[in-house]
Amino acid sequence: MAQHGGFRQPPKQRVRGPNPHAVDPNQLFDDTSASQPPQASSYTVQGIDMGLPINNFLSEPVANVAMAYGTTIAAQGKDIVHKELNRFVSVNKLKYFFTVDTRYVTKKLALLLFPYTHQNWELGYRADSRLTPREDFHANAPDLYIPTMAFITYILLTGVALGIQQRFSPEVLGLCASTALVWVIIEVLALVLALYLISVHTDLTTFDLIAYSGYKYVGIIITILSGLLFGRDGYYVALAWTSCAIMFFLVRSLKMKVLSCSSDGVTSHSSRNRLRMYVTLAVAAFQPLVIYWLTVHLIRELSKKPHMATTQGDHDLVKLMLERWQNKETGLDEAKKVTYNVMLSFPQKDKPNRVAVVAPNGTEIFKSRIKELNYTKDQLDPDVVQPFAAFAPAGIVKGKLVYANYGTVEDYDYLNQTLTDLNDTVAIVKYGGTGRGDKGINGAKYGVIGVIVYTDPADINDGKSSDTNETYPHSWYLPPSGVERGSYKSNFGDQLTPYYPAKDYTFRQPQSDIRGLSPIPAQPIGFEDARRLICELGGVDAPAAWQGGLGCKYRLGPGFHNVSSFGGSDVQVSVFNKREIKPSDNVIGIIRGSMEPDRYVIYGNHRDSWVHGAIDPSSGTAVMLEISRVLGKMVKEGKWRPRRSIIFGSWGAEEFGLIGSTEWTEEFYNKLTERTVGYINVDIAVFANATLRASGSPAVQRVVFDAARQVPAPGHQDLSVYDNWMKHSNRTSPLHGVIPNMGSLGAGSDYASFFHYLGISSMDIAYTYDKAKTKARIYPAYHTAYDTFDYASRFIDPGFTSHQTVGRTAGNVLLRLADSPLLPFNPSDYAEAVQLLYNTAEEEFATGLVKHNISLEHLQSAVTRLRDAAGGLNARISELGDQRECPLKLRMFNDQLMLLERSFLNPIAFPDKLYYRHVLYASKDSAVRSFPGLADAYLRAEGGGGAAAWDHVRKHVATITYTLESAASTLEAVI
Repeated sequence: MAQHGGFRQPPKQRVRGPNPHAVDPNQLFDDTSASQPPQASSYTVQGIDMGLPINNFLSEPVANVAMAYGTTIAAQGKDIVHKELNRFVSVNKLKYFFTVDTRYVTKKLALLLFPYTHQNWELGYRADSRLTPREDFHANAPDLYIPTMAFITYILLTGVALGIQQRFSPEVLGLCASTALVWVIIEVLALVLALYLISVHTDLTTFDLIAYSGYKYVGIIITILSGLLFGRDGYYVALAWTSCAIMFFLVRSLKMKVLSCSSDGVTSHSSRNRLRMYVTLAVAAFQPLVIYWLTVHLIRELSKKPHMATTQGDHDLVKLMLERWQNKETGLDEAKKVTYNVMLSFPQKDKPNRVAVVAPNGTEIFKSRIKELNYTKDQLDPDVVQPFAAFAPAGIVKGKLVYANYGTVEDYDYLNQTLTDLNDTVAIVKYGGTGRGDKGINGAKYGVIGVIVYTDPADINDGKSSDTNETYPHSWYLPPSGVERGSYKSNFGDQLTPYYPAKDYTFRQPQSDIRGLSPIPAQPIGFEDARRLICELGGVDAPAAWQGGLGCKYRLGPGFHNVSSFGGSDVQVSVFNKREIKPSDNVIGIIRGSMEPDRYVIYGNHRDSWVHGAIDPSSGTAVMLEISRVLGKMVKEGKWRPRRSIIFGSWGAEEFGLIGSTEWTEEFYNKLTERTVGYINVDIAVFANATLRASGSPAVQRVVFDAARQVPAPGHQDLSVYDNWMKHSNRTSPLHGVIPNMGSLGAGSDYASFFHYLGISSMDIAYTYDKAKTKARIYPAYHTAYDTFDYASRFIDPGFTSHQTVGRTAGNVLLRLADSPLLPFNPSDYAEAVQLLYNTAEEEFATGLVKHNISLEHLQSAVTRLRDAAGGLNARISELGDQRECPLKLRMFNDQLMLLERSFLNPIAFPDKLYYRHVLYASKDSAVRSFPGLADAYLRAEGGGGAAAWDHVRKHVATITYTLESAASTLEAVI
């Protein structure tokens, strides 16, 4: 039975004065703020380093859990080490020997990498010398520190390796840690024996096993790190190099110092000592092989698991999220699973979807790939789902092939006029231009019976198409066989239960009543297969704007040209998708607020992916887990508690159309509408590593800008994220001058239901690429089997510095929203945005409106009233004075700021659009950046809709005017 997903109302609290646990976000998420000038914000405090290791920001959330689990095992290992050593040597004596000498360790690392630079071989312990560190950095007691800490480091690195390789399970990680622990005990006992021999037997005073151990375990660290950074080849190279370097040291050391010395220091080369030297060398040569076998054997037992919604990989991550958020040391106040029974769509393994060319005699002379070509073992995982178009109906259709560009209404209309008849044809179209589902919906209106979709190299690869040296694995570009999966529907949420949560009690409409699904079979393919089809087409040449990057002239069809090997053949699309109702989980984590627990700040990221999903969505999942770990640890230690409640959401089934988040907003509609301050969405945290990209409601512009000013840009300690963002994308604001360009919200991620349906001020934060350097519409491996850790670590964010930057920025925003006494929203920013929408409407529509006796006078007055109301509210807030003395007035102002977004909702403004109620930012078909309802109504009226169409335009002008008047009254002085 699904657990209830609501929030238990926390006990009432009476808190006087400021929040005693309030924390400036800069103290947690910025390590260079102390060197930066104060920024114009509600509060600015000198910051300190949060100390987040980059390894915590990896492509998979399992890396974080591996690190946490490894830390626990390492702590147990230290206890055993100390216990065993205490049998032979007193703890007080060892405390001195295990002192960290940073310069010493650094020199050991350098010498191991460049052994021939070592000039001084005077190593040794004498019976009359104390066993203490010396200042000349020779091999002596500090070497004790290296092997002991290397044991623990080995466990930590192994845990991280399992995580970032996406080969994690608690059982196998436990096996790995236990095996390493056994290795620790054996090696420590050997080290203790060496210490014992040195301390007791005077004839072994120069036997330098300690130095050997130090170099050996520094070698382990270098080898494992090389494997993590550079893959298998790096591991082999580092293993060989460090092994040779260690042997080099041993040979030099043993020849000069290991052979026993007489009392006057003269070396005696006895057969006994030579045998001792050969045994030591044999052991030294054998141990790197044992280390290699141990590491490879353990990792080989693990497998990378894609985590498409409701699969076993997804279920494993649900357990992981719960374990992380219920952790006694770093977890949250509460974590729970919320389950919805939703309709999803899957291909059949035994009946793969495919595209084929069928000759007149019925022979299939060409078949599309059913799996992407493997360049790494990631593509060989048995759980990689075959390319398919989710929710496309099952069916086998056959007809002449036509090329329809992007499959927009305008494209099909042009094609229909050119070819005169599209009935019973199969269209091949490019990704982009319109939604996936719309490509089939639009084509069906013109008689098209099937759709083939591909990604054109001109749109995603800057024209590059060869996997010999141009595409992955040589660069970030999509390989020829790469196929973008996706959900082919127009509406988000569960399709059977619109406006209601998909629970057991919910009424489900018949599938025949569902709107927004493609009525015809559709199948995506790679551009190598698309090249075979498009380059063989006959008919007239396609327009210049329709040409692409396949290296041939694009023609419209229908059918293939006569000299083609496909001449006279049809194209067959075979789709065997099945729609099923399956349980999908959200995981909800809660930190209760100390002063305003009934006000929520929500931070969300979806968990599911189409395949491995290193970038989409695991980059965002890792960032969310790290932020929640930092905040949870402070809560558990009693160091901090937010003013308002923080809710973390790990949404399920987002890739199937934002299902998890939509069902949750439906179930808790009233509570969320009344209490939610803002929503932060971090889906794909890092598209690339050039600059920040943020989209959101105009209300959140201020808080995003303030946070970005306090975080250094990756690789630029003297340049903030804000300044770097403004260099890449900016606009001129009438209020603020030149500022970064913040985009508006569409419906591409989980913010959609929060913003468009509930009217909650929302934002989406990510790092992205430099658009001046590439024309790619998104990172090229998007939704393919190549979105892996290898791809992410080599081409998207080497070093994972941009992941850390997004974490600092989003975390800064989160704490400002949760802790600032006055909500950091600026209503004047919203008034400016509305003014820009009006100015565009007046420029684009005024002439046509006047011809049909439609006036914008009242709309203009409403825009002016909203601007004045925003300025008035800001003026009253500035007169507030000491916020502690006016808690009710502060609450009143915060309610006005919070409810401004809700005032732009109108439930009947778009009766033909599910969930879209935001009058200013609903979806639209028009390319004009103005009020969406007015822009679309004007577009249809200009197309020849007659008097009724112009009446619809008049209606939308009135709707916008009413909405803006209502918004102004929300901001005006409360009566």
